[in-house]
Amino acid sequence: MNQFASVGIDGTLLRLIVGRPFPPRTSADLVLPILLARTPWLRVGLVGGTPEANARARVAIAGMVSDGSEVCYSIDGYSGLTASEVPAGLDILIVGLGAPLQDQFASELIRLPNSPRLVVTCGGWLDQVSVPTYYPPWAYRLKLNWLVRLIREPRRLWRRYSIDAAIALRLAPRLRREVVRLPGFEAIMGLDRVVTRQ
Repeated sequence: MNQFASVGIDGTLLRLIVGRPFPPRTSADLVLPILLARTPWLRVGLVGGTPEANARARVAIAGMVSDGSEVCYSIDGYSGLTASEVPAGLDILIVGLGAPLQDQFASELIRLPNSPRLVVTCGGWLDQVSVPTYYPPWAYRLKLNWLVRLIREPRRLWRRYSIDAAIALRLAPRLRREVVRLPGFEAIMGLDRVVTRQ
């Protein structure tokens, strides 16, 4: 993680482990729509998701980019793509391969001479972005997004929200020390709020 310029914080449990003051959420579902809408003339690429979800995400993201921007490249997460195959000339590449695969992919990519100007990992956002009702309004308000995801995708997420969560709690002091030393953590903590969700 230390080779990245900035590492965001997402997830209620991780924010609780870091403790007060709680870092603001900097997850893809909050940050990417703002970035894409406010930054013109972006050449955007997508990596991840199923072929069907990726195609839907491409359409949804094309509808949220600002003037002059375009989604000019996308490939699903099942095509066996390597970082060196990503075309040059992209301004932003959104990588939704799930942790830790997306982090490993981004790590390889940023070391290449023609890597995109910005590489953003997004977890399951490419699957969610084309379904505006994926999270019901109450989920954000009650901080229960994790429960909605678990109900929707139990086979994929049961371990993360049970066994992995228990391990994280056991390692909480060590995790806190490591998180506060991540690149960009102080800048993130300086933000009052990344975004206000209506």
